[in-house]
Amino acid sequence: MVVVIIGIIAAFGVPRMLRMVERSEASEAFKFLASVRTSQERYQALNGTYADELTSLDMELPLPVYYEIHHHSFHKGKTGCSKILGN
Repeated sequence: MVVVIIGIIAAFGVPRMLRMVERSEASEAFKFLASVRTSQERYQALNGTYADELTSLDMELPLPVYYEIHHHSFHKGKTGCSKILGN
């Protein structure tokens, strides 16, 4: 009888716990990306272009716990705005 009760509690508790973990991971990712966006906009306002690397930004946010940030080279192509600005 005890095993059945533990099984029922686990059947309801485990999916709820997994959803909570997913939400915390997503929340951390959104918080980090919002910080990157704000830092990129600040960098662009000061330098006229966006930063090539995260280390160039003035972010004071700790590195994420739930995922890793790998080195990524940004696309160096031109945007549609360059035609409007005459660059």
